[in-house]
Amino acid sequence: MLYPLVYMVDRITPRRIPHTASLAIVYVAILGLIVGVAVWIGSRLVSEARDFAQQLPYLLSQAPGLESIPVPDWLAPYKENVVSFIREQTTASAGRIVPLLQQAMGGLAGVLGGLGFVFIAPVLAFLFLKDAAEIRRYILSWIPADNREVSIAIMDDVHKLIGEYIRSMVIVSALTGVSYAIYFQIIGLRYALLIAASAAVFEFIPYLGPLAGTILVLLVAAFTGFPHIWWILIFFAIYRTIQDTVIQPNLLAAGTQLHPLVVFFGAFAGQSVGGLWGMFLSVPVLAALRIVLVRVYKHRSVSHSSEEQGSIA
Repeated sequence: MLYPLVYMVDRITPRRIPHTASLAIVYVAILGLIVGVAVWIGSRLVSEARDFAQQLPYLLSQAPGLESIPVPDWLAPYKENVVSFIREQTTASAGRIVPLLQQAMGGLAGVLGGLGFVFIAPVLAFLFLKDAAEIRRYILSWIPADNREVSIAIMDDVHKLIGEYIRSMVIVSALTGVSYAIYFQIIGLRYALLIAASAAVFEFIPYLGPLAGTILVLLVAAFTGFPHIWWILIFFAIYRTIQDTVIQPNLLAAGTQLHPLVVFFGAFAGQSVGGLWGMFLSVPVLAALRIVLVRVYKHRSVSHSSEEQGSIA
């Protein structure tokens, strides 16, 4: 993900500065930015998460905000019955939902307990970026000369694809988080930062993620008594249109060249194998597999044609 920045810094820095120093400059700048943002919003995010966890049983059992949701005039006579039904259902389900969320929080604690990987990953990435050329030459040295050209093409294509995909998804996720946070703060929606951060994470999951983020926002708005649901619906209509028709197609200009059905079912397969990480990685893995198959097929076709021409001659 950092390769373009490293490449740019290498180009603009004097040649007497080694590659390792250029890489260190990029790392220090990026890590400083991440730490600064984390310190700035971290305390607010933790505070909202703690308050939401405390209020959740009450919100599920009483659903105090449902009465303030505006409905069309023709639905007004049925509103009280609908609200009562929802309260009954949420009250009956609260005993199951709250323990489930507590288990999820326990799982989150386990993840946080294993955050050593978060500190190991940048170190490994630093070493891989520093010695990328040597690693590439070493791998190619083990490949027979006849297959070296197609192997180089596959490595270049997969490297470009995965780099562009991850960078694009990070940008899309960040845009979603920032846009949601700013707008929800302006309109006064409770837990604005928490649900914006959650929606940003959901953006990494193809197709299902943005839908889950939208449903989450609407549920929080409804149960907390936000009186202007239409403001949120209008915002979603505008934002998702711009996001899905302008931003994502331009960021993913090269495209994964996968049929939407392949992506959709691939996400389900990834979830069954690796959970949320499997859903996120399903698209680049499928796209990389497609690149390998296409390159190998073309290489064999060219080799077969050359053999036929040689036999004819």
